[in-house]
Amino acid sequence: MRKIAQTIAVLCLIATIALGWMIYAYSIYIAAASTGWIGALLTIVLPVIAQIYWIAVAYLVTGVVLNALLIACLSWVALFLVGIAFASLADNWRLDDTSS
Repeated sequence: MRKIAQTIAVLCLIATIALGWMIYAYSIYIAAASTGWIGALLTIVLPVIAQIYWIAVAYLVTGVVLNALLIACLSWVALFLVGIAFASLADNWRLDDTSS
């Protein structure tokens, strides 16, 4: 069971990194399309603050609470938490298992 938990934790880590880069690129794209290169530059320099800002802007413009950027960010958080949970499980099983 420990190997399965480790595998899931690693897969969640890989997916978290990949999704994080996709969210970052999408935020830069939204900034460049909406405000030009200054907005894109600020998004590059301040990614987390910019993502929160662009989620709010998307909500104000469209009126849709669960827009694509928010869903991607919530998915990232969920993947991160699942990865931590499985890494913790794998670590707990390692501590309990004295045979290996």
